[in-house]
Amino acid sequence: MKSVDWVVIGLGSVGSQIIRHLAEKNAGTVLGIEQFSPAYTRTAVGGDTRLFRYALPEGPQYHRIISESLDQWNALNERTGRAIYEQTGCLYIGSEENSYIQGLLSSTTKTGAAAERLSDTDARRYPQHRLIDDDIIIYDPLGGFIRTDSAVQSSVALAVEAGAEVIKHDPVQRITRSRSGGYTVTTATSVFAAGDVIIAAGSWSGTLLSPELRVFTEPRRTALMWFGLSDPDAYTPDRFPVFKRVTEGIDIYGAPATDGAMIKIALSEARATASPDDVRQSLDADELYRVTRAVAEGFTTVIPDVVRSDAFPELYTADYQPLIGRDPGTGAYLATGFSGKGFKMSSGVGKLVADAITGSGDDGVRFADPARFFVD
Repeated sequence: MKSVDWVVIGLGSVGSQIIRHLAEKNAGTVLGIEQFSPAYTRTAVGGDTRLFRYALPEGPQYHRIISESLDQWNALNERTGRAIYEQTGCLYIGSEENSYIQGLLSSTTKTGAAAERLSDTDARRYPQHRLIDDDIIIYDPLGGFIRTDSAVQSSVALAVEAGAEVIKHDPVQRITRSRSGGYTVTTATSVFAAGDVIIAAGSWSGTLLSPELRVFTEPRRTALMWFGLSDPDAYTPDRFPVFKRVTEGIDIYGAPATDGAMIKIALSEARATASPDDVRQSLDADELYRVTRAVAEGFTTVIPDVVRSDAFPELYTADYQPLIGRDPGTGAYLATGFSGKGFKMSSGVGKLVADAITGSGDDGVRFADPARFFVD
């Protein structure tokens, strides 16, 4: 049986960052195990891009993670010479009375994040958006998007370069805690002894959690849609920031035309699915109606016909906060359950988790400790 110091299970958005930072610390042997291949399209890496929002309405508790993430995305750009994170700014559009907009303004006031309400004159710089009723625009200059495939593949390659071993297409079947400390990790083809285990397998993490913790999680399906443009030049990354819109009856987000032809727009929702292995790829009639209506009402030169769609699973928790820390039942370290917020902060989580488990720092995210579900 091969022995290693750390096993990272799952090499997607979060696991790829953890294994890179662990390997580059040169603090022990690191093995990454991925049941598919890194950046596999049917995981939460699929869909080409993810939004990076620096100003977050979810609360100031995320500020340390998102600040670290911004530093790490910029560092990864420099390391690779590629625009993995592209800064476009982010527009938040909605009524000042909307709870999402109010949460955003409250959070940025507490954290000092540089977000500003645009004047009517400045808002006219973005004629692609059709403002409705009392819509206002909040501008986050540090917002942008992450090229998901490049982020994962580059990080795994850097981990291997730093000495990590990576096994692909070999699902983990069980993790057993040893009496003497450490773990036995059994895959479909092999058995490994590990000093510590980090579970970062997204929706597939659920089967590896302790039964007591698993009941507080569920896999959900997120659908993405792409639309054609009657004026493609107006939607390039240098002219069209990523956005989140919460106008009455419209709750969507999206990214610019990275291919010069289509923009990505999605409904801000995630529906429960029985299994991450059985995610419906097609849009149902309700999804199709609501997203095309939102596009027709909210944009000036986006053609309101879906020309491409995709769907992938994500793991949600009962309180919509991630699981970062030890599973009280198994002792394994968790970095999962990000409830739709994972990719933007994955680079920072990777650094903070690697620091925490090697004793070179704290993870800085006590609010995400899985033990919170067991406090009286």
